[in-house]
Amino acid sequence: MSLTFRVELPDGEFEEHEVMRPGGMIRIAVGERDGRHGGVYRIWSSPNSPDLYIAQRDVAPYQKWSLHKTGDWLYQWVDSERAENRARELGHTGGRVLDRWSQPPELPGTGWTSAFSICTRHQDLVAYDTDSQLPADIRWVRPPPEGTARQLHITILRATAPQAVLNLPKMVPLCGFGLAEDRLVLVLASTHPLTDETNAKINGWVDAARQHAGEGVVEAAAAPRVFVHSIADDGHRMAWDLIVPRDPA
Repeated sequence: MSLTFRVELPDGEFEEHEVMRPGGMIRIAVGERDGRHGGVYRIWSSPNSPDLYIAQRDVAPYQKWSLHKTGDWLYQWVDSERAENRARELGHTGGRVLDRWSQPPELPGTGWTSAFSICTRHQDLVAYDTDSQLPADIRWVRPPPEGTARQLHITILRATAPQAVLNLPKMVPLCGFGLAEDRLVLVLASTHPLTDETNAKINGWVDAARQHAGEGVVEAAAAPRVFVHSIADDGHRMAWDLIVPRDPA
């Protein structure tokens, strides 16, 4: 069974997509497999569940985002002994939940919810010696131009009719899959210029990650990355996918 949705593109044209449902999994990354790229993210749901999960590939055994149909949304440690041990190693003393928030309201009259974003800057794309080990089914998104960031928008569409029309200016539809209970997951991309203020804030996050990693850890890593769970002024949650350079200069 499938649902069809139409997206109005920035040039005014319409693009039609058919999404199978329910259940699915997307692996996605910004950049190029044989060139510079960011981290790989997994977005998935089981066939019988209306809940959506997101994780960064390297950190998936330890942390994930859980967007429940009930509206209880979480960024948390995975419920496993391995994750618990890792949390203790990093000095975490609280419970599993790192951030909890309620599902934001839908865009009026659309059934569409902006759920989560992944942002990757041009300067945070790097080449890896281990790229041959990456899964074959990764969806690669074109790298952003210098001075900008590519933003991946993970959205949820409540299917209120056999066909839904979305007007999403400056966003390009990439892929999607169905959820149980007549909902769709849509992933779109947009490009945004970076301000000096944003870059300064990110540099502070990277410096903190370097200090928290401990002496010699960054230098020993092939291409050390960190994702930063961030909250925008309007409450929107996102992950900034960043490289931690060996040389602070």
